[in-house]
This record gives sequence, structure tokens and C-alpha cells, in this order.
Amino acid sequence: MSENWVHISFAVRPDCYNMQAFCYGICYGCGCCTKKKPDRWKYRLRYLNGELEHEQHFDAWDEDPELRALQEKNVKANIKYINRRIGVYNRLLEKYRREHGTVD
Repeated sequence: MSENWVHISFAVRPDCYNMQAFCYGICYGCGCCTKKKPDRWKYRLRYLNGELEHEQHFDAWDEDPELRALQEKNVKANIKYINRRIGVYNRLLEKYRREHGTVD
């Protein structure tokens, strides 16, 4: 059986959306927490699309059939969740565009 490693990170801010955008307590400023909602939604979409690509190309499969089955289940669930969140932010941006004309 392969070794399992757990990495636990704590966000810089309690409302941090992208916990991968900081290092040693310093926020990189990814924009996912910005105050202007349309910008926040765009940055979150960019982050989520990156996460989706990561999940779709996951290739660190375990040799143990039971663990691989669990990994496959988790990757499938992650992709489903990320796609739902992408849909939410796309709808929010579309609604904003209809009401205000543009997001930029």
C-alpha cells in the first residue's frame, strides 16, 4: 500500500475562497475575495475553471483497487460540484450583464 500524506492549510482570511493563493500567511491577491461583486465572480470563475481542469486531468491513481475506486468517486464528485459552482457564477454574471450592460 502506498503512503498517504495529508496537507492541511489555513486561509489567511476566514472568508478566503482560494486557499491555494497564499503562502506562509501572505495572500497573493487572487481577487476571489475582492469587494466588487462582478470582479469577484470573474476571479472565482477563473479559479474554478483551473480546479476543474486539474480534476479532469488527475492522474495520481493509487494501485490499490479500493483506494482507486474511492479516488474515482471523489474526482467525479469534485467535478460535479465545481461544474455547479461554475454555473452559479455564470448565471450571476449574466444577470449582472443584463441589468448593467457590462461587467468590465
